Amino acid sequence: MSKEIQNYKKNELGISYDPNICTHSANCMNGFPEIFNIEKEPWVNLDSAKKEKLTEAVKNCPSGALKIIDDTAQAVEEAGEIVKIDVMSKGPLLVKGRFKITDHNGNVLETKDKVALCRCGSSKNKPFCDGTHSKIDFDH
Repeated sequence: MSKEIQNYKKNELGISYDPNICTHSANCMNGFPEIFNIEKEPWVNLDSAKKEKLTEAVKNCPSGALKIIDDTAQAVEEAGEIVKIDVMSKGPLLVKGRFKITDHNGNVLETKDKVALCRCGSSKNKPFCDGTHSKIDFDH
């Protein structure tokens, strides 16, 4: 079951979160606890956020679940020229660049610039990583 994308806006700042592709690496919360905190509601607090910090959080998000949004609450895509795939130790494949993912019937699942793909085979959100690898002690 697909979850709704969450948009957070305050003045000229905006960020979008897609829970359907998040790997729950906690890079956002660990790197920017003043902005991201799941103990609070809403979990994204833009009150003291700066655009530079939001941009850095988006770049540090391995799955592409975080995006900067513009005034119309549309995710702003940063197109890359070369697709890069990194195999994470005991974790997912991190794909960066401009690409499309299609299923076996030719349906486009995602057109993204960053995503984490499951390597362990246990994700409940295949082909995307949902962080299950850390719960099953995946070691490849």
